[in-house]
Amino acid sequence: MVGIKDGGDNDASSEDKSLDDNGTDDVENNLVLSIYVTNLPARWLPMDLHLVMSRFGEVFDVFIPRKPNRNAKRYAFVRFKNNASPQYLI
Repeated sequence: MVGIKDGGDNDASSEDKSLDDNGTDDVENNLVLSIYVTNLPARWLPMDLHLVMSRFGEVFDVFIPRKPNRNAKRYAFVRFKNNASPQYLI
C-alpha cells in the first residue's frame, strides 16, 4: 500500500534540505512528494527501497522505522524531489 502526500514537511532536518539558486530549499518551496509504503520485506534496508523507488523519480530521502506499525507490518516514508510520477506509485 502506498499513500501520497503533496508538499514538504516543515520538520525536516537541515541535512535533508538542498538549496536552489535563490537560496531557498526544496522543502520550503513544496517541491517534495512524500509517500507512505507498507508491507516491506523483513530484510529490506533503506537502500533497497531507494533502488526500487528511484525508477519513479529522484529520491530525496528514505526512512524505515525500526518498529513495525500497530498491525505488525513494516513501513517506510519515501520523499521524492518534484520530478516524481505519483500516478505510477499507486
